[in-house]
Amino acid sequence: MKFEGIILINKKHMYTSFYIIKLFKTILNINYLGYVGTLDPFATGLLIILIGKPYTELSNFFSQDNKYYEAVIKFGVGTDTDDYTGNVIQHQSCSSLNIDNIKQAIKSLIHITWQIPSKFSAINVNGIRSYNLIRNGKSVKLQKRKIIIYDFKILKWNSPFLLCRIHCSKGTYIRSIARDIGYIVNIPAHLISLRRIMSGSFVLQQSISQKNLYL
Repeated sequence: MKFEGIILINKKHMYTSFYIIKLFKTILNINYLGYVGTLDPFATGLLIILIGKPYTELSNFFSQDNKYYEAVIKFGVGTDTDDYTGNVIQHQSCSSLNIDNIKQAIKSLIHITWQIPSKFSAINVNGIRSYNLIRNGKSVKLQKRKIIIYDFKILKWNSPFLLCRIHCSKGTYIRSIARDIGYIVNIPAHLISLRRIMSGSFVLQQSISQKNLYL
């Protein structure tokens, strides 16, 4: 039976987006299959799976959508990947940091801005993923890109942890936002948790749990 359509998956922690696609290809025995918006292995939440040629051809259309994320940022520690999976490169006390400092930093980010993605991102550099070049000892210099942070809500501040919800444009790297907030308040910071809760009109509540598919 031919199957075409869109499936929303609630991706589990420490699975790659490509791994899930590969399993779907095996299960459905179909070549035309893709996804919208890569989630890092440590990230969880909404992953949009496109099945069948009419839907995979819409990938670029769906990728233009704005995204919503819930994230936890930790202050006082910086890593080379800007998230908890990397090597620690900075330590600093954040005893002087308060919520007002953070609010001012966030306020400066809510507009059209320029962002330099992490070198450990999946951005293609001459056909090779940036993170693969770095892990093979190559030097990478990524160009800054224009993004939009539409909204940044603080949900909870329990020093040194900040729980927040971010509404942003496509191509925004949340771990780079964590890093940049650290730069602004002069205290290193990195991302320790990330969950995509919405992409365009697709919401996490509509998704199927990955464990229910035995993936």
